[in-house]
Amino acid sequence: MRLIVVALRPEAEPFITALKLKRDLAVTACELFRRDDIALVITGTGKVSSAIGTTYGIQHLLSEARKCHDSTVHEKALTVFNIGTAGGSPDHPLGTLVRIVQIVDRETGETFSPDLTVRHPFPAARLISVEKPLATLEEDDKLFSVSDMEGVGFFQAAQKFIPLQQIHLFKVISDHCAPEMLTRDSIQTCIAQALPEITDAISRSAQELSTTAQQLFRGKDLTQLEMVRERCSLTSAQQKILNDRAMAFLSLSEGPLPELLAGTDHLELSTKVQKKKLFSRVLERLSPPTPELYQVRKRSHSEERKSGRSRPLSHIYVEKSAREHKRTEQILSRFPDATVIPITHYKEVFNRNQQRFRDQKKSQQLILARRENEFLYHGSDIAPDFGEENFFYNTLALNCIYDCEYCYLQGMFPSAHLVAFVNSEDFQKAILDRLEKLPSLYLCLSYDTDLLAIEDLFGYVREWIEFSRNKPLTIEVRTKSVAVQSLLHTEPHPGIILAWTLSPEPYAAQFEKGTPKTASRLRAIAKVAAHGYRTRICIDPIIPLGNWREEYGKLLRDIAETVDEESLSELSMGTFRIGKSYFKELQKARPGSPLLSHGLTEQNGIMHLSEERAVLEYLQKESLRYFPQEKVDLHAL
Repeated sequence: MRLIVVALRPEAEPFITALKLKRDLAVTACELFRRDDIALVITGTGKVSSAIGTTYGIQHLLSEARKCHDSTVHEKALTVFNIGTAGGSPDHPLGTLVRIVQIVDRETGETFSPDLTVRHPFPAARLISVEKPLATLEEDDKLFSVSDMEGVGFFQAAQKFIPLQQIHLFKVISDHCAPEMLTRDSIQTCIAQALPEITDAISRSAQELSTTAQQLFRGKDLTQLEMVRERCSLTSAQQKILNDRAMAFLSLSEGPLPELLAGTDHLELSTKVQKKKLFSRVLERLSPPTPELYQVRKRSHSEERKSGRSRPLSHIYVEKSAREHKRTEQILSRFPDATVIPITHYKEVFNRNQQRFRDQKKSQQLILARRENEFLYHGSDIAPDFGEENFFYNTLALNCIYDCEYCYLQGMFPSAHLVAFVNSEDFQKAILDRLEKLPSLYLCLSYDTDLLAIEDLFGYVREWIEFSRNKPLTIEVRTKSVAVQSLLHTEPHPGIILAWTLSPEPYAAQFEKGTPKTASRLRAIAKVAAHGYRTRICIDPIIPLGNWREEYGKLLRDIAETVDEESLSELSMGTFRIGKSYFKELQKARPGSPLLSHGLTEQNGIMHLSEERAVLEYLQKESLRYFPQEKVDLHAL
């Protein structure tokens, strides 16, 4: 379902005519027009009117859909568009259609950032929302800026109900800050001339709802789900569970849904208990296929281009405080075609409400910021500390370019965008200050990303290798990357441990999307070991699915045959474990994941594998066939 929000009747007229919209006479609170799966609401001018009208339009469509039990219309399947005219500087030719990438409330100074997961061919612009029409743009506002009176009200209201990736703002330049020149006819003409581009943008944006019932459920699937609702008398919460489980099944298999009610016609359904039992049987039939029966589907490069999504790193948000840093300049020089969006603080983009991690991951963007405090953390209790008393980690970056199904970052962070803190020198000062109080320190370099995978972009690993030289400091760099060329041109020293996470090839292909093959990682380990680096291999998390004993046995043999034992500091092994609160968010991000529903139990707020001991003991026995016991390190709760 698509909802267009405009302020003025002249802005609405071209849509009403072209889309053949009809006035919904049952609605009296505002002017609402509809046809099939598209609606338009006229809010009136000003941010308060816009917020009220947007709220009413969204709530009316969602409420109506719930009454009709229409699973194709819900908050994850409704896309909203704020479209209208706007004033701009003379740099914008009249009639130019722009896409809004940032909104500034001139009255309060607040800044809002739409999610930019959909690619559009027209210019990006910053929207200044004002109380009264502007006669001129201030000097600071002229950088790709336009102004209106409704954008901030629309966005603040829409983000209360709708995921950010489904909120879009498009403006047509109607005047050069000369609102007194506007007439009803000129506004209507301005929108009408841009209408082909606008309708194309609306279609492109709506098509990108990749995980909605509207896109996944078809014909017989919808009929089946409706029959389940009726026979089981589902509550709203149960309907959501049913939809989520069905969408998870379809996203992991080639479809369609299985026969959900087959063989149940004879069942007596006169009580709530009987209906609940039938519902449980339906959910069992919607359990995702086992790992042996499906492969994670990968989209080819051509499919990515056709998808209409924004390219990764096509937009770079830059904190004002980080703009003049030399690392910022170096990074921006690598992306001359990127749209650079100034922000006050990284959290205004990273910590927004209503973000969808899984969809953002497909169009991951970059945020450059300065870290102001908290440069050093004590190591987590559930992370292996290898017997180190002074065990710490830092966060030079947040999020990772890889997409591992079990990654705790999906449960920890509200956004999938990559944050890089450019002021590495302040992190290093924190280390030096701590070393004045401690005899030595063990540092995991940036737990919350894979720094080696982005080394060519940021250069952190080489910098920290040199920083740690000749200091009572041991640094572990954990990675899945094979980008080791820069390391082979850097002199190693005993204070550096390069730690690779490995999984058997079938599990890496299925659960570690975007990562290099296991064989490639092993060759990279052999190269850096031959160059003189200390290495550590981490088989973590162990995934006891399918023929896991045979697969992990083969992995251990491959390690023994490829990696020089003398260079290997430890062979570390552990099973999946994550804090309970992060786990709940991870389940929301990965509904139906077989990995996240396989024999997990809680212990002291930590979710871990219930058969953890048996799995580790088996692999310890296998590992001792190839490695001395003193180098095998097990990690369990």
